[in-house]
Amino acid sequence: LPARSWQKLMGSLKEHFGENAEVKLADRDNMLAYLVGASADSAANGRSRTLMSRLSTMDTPMRVTDILLVGGIHGGFLDPKFKGIPALKSLADCAACHPRALDGRFGPRNYTVTDESFRVLKGGYELR
Repeated sequence: LPARSWQKLMGSLKEHFGENAEVKLADRDNMLAYLVGASADSAANGRSRTLMSRLSTMDTPMRVTDILLVGGIHGGFLDPKFKGIPALKSLADCAACHPRALDGRFGPRNYTVTDESFRVLKGGYELR
């Protein structure tokens, strides 16, 4: 997410997706500093640059899946017709398909999806 999204999310922890996620002010400030420093508009990797180039400066996505480059490509995996492994209930479980997600590695060559019919998705994206 871009820094502006993290700032907005961390500024409204009392209502964080229906939960109260408030923390001590010092902890919140430390977390926010980390998130802003690692945000998509601060990252040097190509995927973050691509994400930011396709995101309007007026957009402040509150979830990574609100970003078309992410949600649009991945939305098909929640389709009931998807019969592959892993069977997903939420796009929040990145590590189910991206074994290196915990290392921050989401490259299209580093995934495990078994349903070949879902390799080519609408919008011209090919998962290879």
